[in-house]
Amino acid sequence: MPSSLSKKPKPARYGVANGAEMLTYCRVRSAFAAVSALSRTRLRLFQQAAGSLRAFLLACLLVSLGAVGAAAAELADPTRPTRTLPATPGSPQAAAALRVSAIFISGERRIAVVNGRSVRVGETIGGATVQRIERDRVSFLRGGRTFSVTLLSASARQ
Repeated sequence: MPSSLSKKPKPARYGVANGAEMLTYCRVRSAFAAVSALSRTRLRLFQQAAGSLRAFLLACLLVSLGAVGAAAAELADPTRPTRTLPATPGSPQAAAALRVSAIFISGERRIAVVNGRSVRVGETIGGATVQRIERDRVSFLRGGRTFSVTLLSASARQ
């Protein structure tokens, strides 16, 4: 028996049977490697651009927050009470600290709404005692001094 017949044929490498198929396979493999390398390069460029964009957006955000913070520091809260010194008894500030928003008179019964609370003659509110309730004003006694607070008009109550 000849020696060539006794050897088993080798299986085709890469699944190709002849040289032409092998050449085509190598070309396809080489083209795939080139496309793959190009894709990796594009991916790296895209990631760098995305990183730069993120950095730019972060910088814009920080700058805008700084501008908002500076603007907010300049604005005052309109609902915050003003800082005032405590009123001395008998002063105009003492009368201003008490606001009469309503007066109810029915025969001998007299009730005034002062600072949102109903009071009668003899009761104390804000350190002042109600002395008299009249049709348009309430008289108070604080620290031995008497002062009157007039009823707020409808436009001032709102």
